[in-house]
Amino acid sequence: MRAMNGLAVFVLCLLFAWVGHGRDLYVATNGVGGGSPVFGTWLNASSNIEWAVNAASTGDRVLISNGVYVLSNTITVASKDITIAGTGGVTVVDGNYSNRCLYFYPNANCILENLTFAHGSNGGGVKIRSYGTFTIRDCVFSNNYSSDYGGGLNISQYQNGTTTVQRCTFVNNNAKFAGGGLALFSCAGGLVEQCLFLTNTAADGGGLYYGAGSSNMPVTACDFISNVATNDGGGVYWYGNTAADQRELSYCTLSSNVSGRYGGAGWISSGTMMVSNCWVSNNVAVDSGGGFYGGCGRGIWNCIIARNTTTLAAVANYRGGGGANLVNCVVQNCIIEENNTARSGGGLFVHKTTLVNCLIRNNVAIISAGGIEVRSGNIRSCTIVSNYAGTGGGGGIKGNYLTNDGGGFFENCVIYSNQCAHASTYYNFVLNGGAGYDLYKLTNCCFTPALVNAGNLFATNTVTASPQFENPTGGNYRLTRYSPCINAGINRNLATVDLDGHARLDHFSGLVDIGCYEFIPTGFMLFGK
Repeated sequence: MRAMNGLAVFVLCLLFAWVGHGRDLYVATNGVGGGSPVFGTWLNASSNIEWAVNAASTGDRVLISNGVYVLSNTITVASKDITIAGTGGVTVVDGNYSNRCLYFYPNANCILENLTFAHGSNGGGVKIRSYGTFTIRDCVFSNNYSSDYGGGLNISQYQNGTTTVQRCTFVNNNAKFAGGGLALFSCAGGLVEQCLFLTNTAADGGGLYYGAGSSNMPVTACDFISNVATNDGGGVYWYGNTAADQRELSYCTLSSNVSGRYGGAGWISSGTMMVSNCWVSNNVAVDSGGGFYGGCGRGIWNCIIARNTTTLAAVANYRGGGGANLVNCVVQNCIIEENNTARSGGGLFVHKTTLVNCLIRNNVAIISAGGIEVRSGNIRSCTIVSNYAGTGGGGGIKGNYLTNDGGGFFENCVIYSNQCAHASTYYNFVLNGGAGYDLYKLTNCCFTPALVNAGNLFATNTVTASPQFENPTGGNYRLTRYSPCINAGINRNLATVDLDGHARLDHFSGLVDIGCYEFIPTGFMLFGK
């Protein structure tokens, strides 16, 4: 009797497990017709995805064999929790250039995996307008079109739903307004991870548009390649400024994207956003910000911004910035190199922005400020070297401040070996302005020759000698043991580590070095200098 009771419990457990999983419904290109199907095996599989989806109940899985399934109308999933998955090979859900492929509302929950959504129209490939929880993984969104947002995928969840998008490819999608590949609105949480955005187009956000109201949904380890925005944000367009919008773009590559106006790699207008550990290269903006344009309250950290370009010269103030054009931002531990602008600020054009521990080198401005144009801001512990300005104004830095901009403060910076075609004496730094404007101040900086055309410049504790770099021709701007910059900095408002990740304060003297790198003698790598 005890054995029978154990067997009964075992059978009940299996039954409950089966009920929790639901049924499997099968779809194949050579499946059976409609009628009153069961679709419970491959032998009586449906030939139509929509029939199987309509027959599915909460907990069921719709398993689709490889092949192309051309739709005659949009497949709509309303208020049910199901899985729709390809079972191997390439499974294409084809909108036939006239239908959206899939539409979810109002509180559906779903898993999509191993599917290709192609040729969707009048709303793109897939739209999620639901309070529910979604997982989309290993899917391809290709050649879809939306007459508004989200050519490949549009997610709008009323700040209640969450969606995870993993290992998906968005290629050749188009949206009339924004988010050629993917558009996100009002998502309470989730993740976009390890996705490829390739050759998508839109007015704003060629690859991805991140709209207002979406919070705590980081985008990480994604590649944005060769996307185009006719207006702003070739790769990404980030918008939103509420305290709840804790957004992150991290460990991403943004390369060869193009914008017709601002932000070749991305428009990042979000007061609570952070960009970190990204590679930003070879992007183009016609007007300003070849790499990034805008501002992000939590900053740009540990990024390489290289070989980006702006092309338009005849524009008004606050334009340019080959690498980035930023306002109200913090840029820390970044390398800004080999960027180019047809106007001012070959590396950066900044306003009300702080830079810490950055290397700004080998940038070119056709007009002025080969390295960085500072309308206002704080530049600390940076190395600004080997930049070039073509027709006038500081090869390294130009301070061209306007009334109430706040001036600029430079601390612990090396400003050296910059070039300017306008006059040999303007190599490193030039200021425009007069009495009554805010001061530009240099404290504990290294530069030679002496600064000229300095306006209201006030400099203290300066080093006017060669900084003695290790190998500047080879791109190594670390200090030798003979450098006059060692222990010559001021201990104020410092990051805890330098650009290499070494401790900023000298282990013995408690002093810091000038520039973005601390001098670390052999044998003291773990303990400071």
